[in-house]
Amino acid sequence: MYKPPQQRSKSRIPTTAPKTSSSQQAQGGFLVQPKGIETTGKQQDAPKYSQEAANHIMAKMLAATAQTSPQPDVEGLGLGQRMIQAPAVVDTLPIQRKLTVGAPGDRYEQEADRMASQVMSMSNNTLQRLLVPKEQTEEKVQTKSLKKSSTVPGLGENTVIQVEAFIKANQYQQAIDAIVSDQAKAGRINMSFLDGGAIYYNSSLAGEGQVNPPGYAGTGKKQKANPSRVEIGSTAFVNGVSLLYSSMMHEYQHVLQFQVSGTSPSKVPGQGLNPGLIHQQEVEAYSWEAIHSKQTGMYSKPTEMQEIWRRLHDEHWVNLSATEKKPLIDIVKRAYKVAQNAVGKKVTLTFNP
Repeated sequence: MYKPPQQRSKSRIPTTAPKTSSSQQAQGGFLVQPKGIETTGKQQDAPKYSQEAANHIMAKMLAATAQTSPQPDVEGLGLGQRMIQAPAVVDTLPIQRKLTVGAPGDRYEQEADRMASQVMSMSNNTLQRLLVPKEQTEEKVQTKSLKKSSTVPGLGENTVIQVEAFIKANQYQQAIDAIVSDQAKAGRINMSFLDGGAIYYNSSLAGEGQVNPPGYAGTGKKQKANPSRVEIGSTAFVNGVSLLYSSMMHEYQHVLQFQVSGTSPSKVPGQGLNPGLIHQQEVEAYSWEAIHSKQTGMYSKPTEMQEIWRRLHDEHWVNLSATEKKPLIDIVKRAYKVAQNAVGKKVTLTFNP
C-alpha cells in the first residue's frame, strides 16, 4: 500500500493471534549456508605418488583382499574383489592394469604396504562416501533446496524452515531476505525494480507494508521507473510465513504497477496520488493475494481470507466508479470466488459488482 492517505490502517491479526514483542527491532543480515556433508575429522589432501608406487599399492590391496574374502557372493565382496571380478571398472581408473610386486622391503613395497593397510581399514561406508563424485553431492543438496513446501507451495521447503526460524528469533530482516532470494530465483521478483535490490524491515511502520511511487527516469522510449523502496512492518510477522509472504508480494504488485505502461503486467499501471488510481491498484494487489492464496498458504486461513476480501471490497472496490471498475472486474470476480470457497459456506462475503 501507499503511505497516507492510503496506508493500511487495520491489522490482519485474528482475535486468537499471538501478540508481537515490544522489543522487536531490525536485525542485521547474514547468509545461511546450506548444510553439506558433515565430516568427523580434518580432511587432508591425498598424497601424490609415482606410477610405479601406485602399481605397488594396487597390487597390495588386491592381494590382501583376495586372501581375506574368499566367498564368491558378489554382494558380500570387498572393494578389492569387486575390482578383480570387474576389470571393466579397473579400466576406468587412472592406473595401469599391469601390476607388479617389487622386491620385499624396497621403498615402493613399504609405501604400498602402508597405503593398502590404510585403505583396507576403512569401512565400506567411508569408501563409498569418498568415492561419490562432488557433482552428485551438490545435485542432492540443490534438489532438496528446490523442493516446494507443502504448507507454503510458493516457497522452497528450506526457505520456509529458515523463515520460520528467523521469525521466531525476531530476525525480521533475515526472514524478508530469505523470501526475496527465493522468489528472485523463481523469477517472481525482479530485484532491479527494488531500491538497493532488497525489501526492508521497518519496525516503526504501522500495518504490514508500504511502497510509494518512485518516479521515472529518462524520457520517451527510454523512460523507466526508478527502483521502488518497499518496507515491511511488524504486523506482517504476527501470523507465520504465509502472512509475511502474502504481504510482501502484495507490495511487490505495486512495484509492478509503477513500471512504465506497456512494460508493466498490471491492468492499472501508473504512478501518482490520484485517489481513483490508488483504489484501483489496491484492488488489484488484494486480488492477487486472494487468487494466489493457495501458493502463499493463506487459503487455509479463513479469518485471513475474510480480511483480505473485506479490505479489497469495503475499503477500495466500493469507492470506484463503474468506469474505474471495468478493467478489474474479471480478476475481482476470481478473487471473490477463491475467497468465498476459503471461508466456507457458513460465511457469506459481500460483493457488489
